[in-house]
Amino acid sequence: MRKDSKTLAHYGLAYSYIDFTESAGFPFFLVSSLSGPPQIEVKYAEQFPALFNPQSDEPWTFTNGLANTFRVQTFNLTTNGKTDSYLLQGGLRWQTVRLLTTHSVALSLVGLKSTEAHIPASEVPGRFRTSNILYNGGTGRRVASGRSPYGASFVLTSDYPHDATFFNTNSTLLPPNTLIFNYVCWIINQSKLEIGWNQYFKVPENEWIGIGTTLTAEGYIVTLNGKSIALISIFESGVVGSSSFFGSGSLAGGTWGFGPFQDQEAYFKDVKVTAENGTLLYQNRLLTDEILLEYIIASLDTSISLDGAKRDRLIWTGDFYHTSRIIAASTLGCDYVLGTIKREALMGANPIYNDSDVFLGNYEVLIDYQDLFLSAIGNYFTNTGNVESLKPYWTQIKALISARLEYIDLFSDLMAGAEVYYSLGPANGSAMTALSAFTLGRLVPLAEAVGDTGATNLCSDTQNTHLWNPTGVYSLSRDAPSNFSLTAIAWTILSGTANASQTTSMISKLPSLRLGIGYKTNLGDGDSQTTPLSPNMQRFLLEALFKAHRDLGVHKLTVARTLLDDFWAQMVTQDPCSQQSPGLKALICLDNVRLKVVPLFRNHLLGLAKDAHTQRLY
Repeated sequence: MRKDSKTLAHYGLAYSYIDFTESAGFPFFLVSSLSGPPQIEVKYAEQFPALFNPQSDEPWTFTNGLANTFRVQTFNLTTNGKTDSYLLQGGLRWQTVRLLTTHSVALSLVGLKSTEAHIPASEVPGRFRTSNILYNGGTGRRVASGRSPYGASFVLTSDYPHDATFFNTNSTLLPPNTLIFNYVCWIINQSKLEIGWNQYFKVPENEWIGIGTTLTAEGYIVTLNGKSIALISIFESGVVGSSSFFGSGSLAGGTWGFGPFQDQEAYFKDVKVTAENGTLLYQNRLLTDEILLEYIIASLDTSISLDGAKRDRLIWTGDFYHTSRIIAASTLGCDYVLGTIKREALMGANPIYNDSDVFLGNYEVLIDYQDLFLSAIGNYFTNTGNVESLKPYWTQIKALISARLEYIDLFSDLMAGAEVYYSLGPANGSAMTALSAFTLGRLVPLAEAVGDTGATNLCSDTQNTHLWNPTGVYSLSRDAPSNFSLTAIAWTILSGTANASQTTSMISKLPSLRLGIGYKTNLGDGDSQTTPLSPNMQRFLLEALFKAHRDLGVHKLTVARTLLDDFWAQMVTQDPCSQQSPGLKALICLDNVRLKVVPLFRNHLLGLAKDAHTQRLY
């Protein structure tokens, strides 16, 4: 934490901020003096611009019972001494403190009781450091979360008595003595998780209320103490939810959970869930300690590597490709990698998602994340040689390989699929076909180690026949032969599809993609100031350039220097309030982006690396 707390008047905010650099834990305050019961509003964020948003970098849909869903928290300070937050905050860099009332308060200390394992660098199995200060940095903290958050949400408010209500309570969004309903994810909008309109129903104050929700063909019937108070049309909810990215597959399907809204206390007991035919599915009085583990209000029982410090229970299998390599090149905490592989191998295609297309109409999204996850498994085996830990999961791994091979187009022999969405490029395209070839190549040593001689590799001859463009570059896809992308260039090099001559030609085409401090993803993208420059995609390109230099003798590193010293450097050479941020939306975790170059140095520029031809370390 910075020693000096500064005011934000220069940025349009007239109160103090604290820079923790990057941390997570339980907030606390040490009160040295106060007059009356002052109230303070505390806001947490990773990216600095989020401090200007009412909800900061948004409430989290994916959290457990020990983590605060909200990034804005109000405290009523009544005595001198230490005040702690009951709930922990996920990854944050910035914290602001704003006095809400006219009472005065002096805080001698503001901080976080860290939930991270502070292990001295000398005791970590591995670490990373270069001679260039721009390229140095810590490894990000990763905790986890759940999935498919959409469903009916109900929030119940009280009478807001004067002596028990925070000064900043939003009584427009949350009227007193009201049951508030919405569908999809919550009652306020979140980035990429938009909602429809809230519906409000008055309820009595000061008594235990039996809330019932019955799901029918017409909609949700809500009852209070057995009396129907509302019929909420399922059509209204479905219109909003049908355009959403995630879904349970059914308006009536999924799970349930309990918890208060921001700065509320909420008490629940006697939960009962009944099927349409009257069968009792679940019943719990919620009065015993066993429910803490059942509702995930307990410590993690395994090592898992996840998407980012801000999202507490979410695993993105595609981003895991980067995370696993960052760990291998820095702390060497391979138990996190193996723990994630074990968990994902056991999940597979969960039966509750089998009918997801009934509601969404299209759920074939981010299919290339399966390839990246399989590649991460191959990388783990290459780094550790731990075949015994992977053997129990080889059947599931091979099943996923077989499932991906089913996506090959029978007419073009390229990686495709009906109505699919790939993040790296279109179906029947260069990037996806080359990624699949790369993935299978990474898994061949593991297949041989477990004694499976039937492992198959994709042949690159088809790609050279259909997608190599006479202009000297692999085309974006069969449908866009005159377009090309940096992901197609990257993966055809990384997979070994492109030879030295083709690689030299493709690298010479990269200036056509140059935009500002970096490179746009494909030639068809616009050239405006709002065109996104993806650190994720450019990281693949950077590794491909290193591989071309080392393995193919293509000594063209001008673009690599541009990526390192212009693009990535912008995250650490700007104003302190902009440092470490790629300028993406508040949804993105910072450590998810800025650390992706770490493995490239270890594999291509320094330390031990594997010789591509002899498979020996040098």
